[in-house]
Order: sequence, then C-alpha cells, then structure tokens
Amino acid sequence: MESFLFKFACFDCRVSFKKPATNNIKEYSAHLPEAVLSHKCMICGNKMAFMGRQFQSPQKSDLSGWKSAQLLWEHGFRFVGNGFHNSPALPKKKPDTLAFISENKDHNQKVSFSVDWEVYKAIT
Repeated sequence: MESFLFKFACFDCRVSFKKPATNNIKEYSAHLPEAVLSHKCMICGNKMAFMGRQFQSPQKSDLSGWKSAQLLWEHGFRFVGNGFHNSPALPKKKPDTLAFISENKDHNQKVSFSVDWEVYKAIT
C-alpha cells in the first residue's frame, strides 16, 4: 500500500510541502488530526505545521491567505477529511477568520488543540 502524503506549512516562509505524517501505514487516514512525524522547513529550518491532506496553500504573495491559514491552525483547525460534512468551509482570508473561529467552536475540522506558532516553530 502506498503511503499518504500530508501538507506541512511554514507560515514564516509562506511555503508548504507534502510529507509523510507517520511511519505506520495503519495510522494513515484523511482524518489524521496531528502528525506523528515532524518536518523542518527547507528554507528556514523551523518546525513545520501539520495542515492535513486537504490544505491548499495560498500564493506566496497572498499575505491575508497565509495569515488566515495560520490563525486557523493556531486555533486547532486542520484541513482534514474528505470534504463531505455539514460544517461551513474554512475561510481563506484574514478578515473573515477571527469571526469564523469564534462562531465555529464545534466545527468538523477543529480536531486539534490550540498552539502558538511562535512557540511551536522553535520546538526541535
């Protein structure tokens, strides 16, 4: 069985890469809330954020899109699942994101804990 690749992002460099999330094929799922493996950004060397299989990274120049992705990640949202659920779509721009986060505490894609990017990226 071929392994799934998941998206990992560096919010500082505004890049994302597809990487394995676990070495155990039995743990592979489109609904994986957190990665077992960690990866470092190939540009800056900081730890990358696990985003899930469904993450579509904004253009590098789209600062609002990257800030939205970072805020969602910091509040426990992951781009997981197969896309079939009754929850609203995750926002793609910063102005919509803070209200979305406060109004969607039980969202199907809020599957992880909250974490601060500045602290997380420095963890080795």
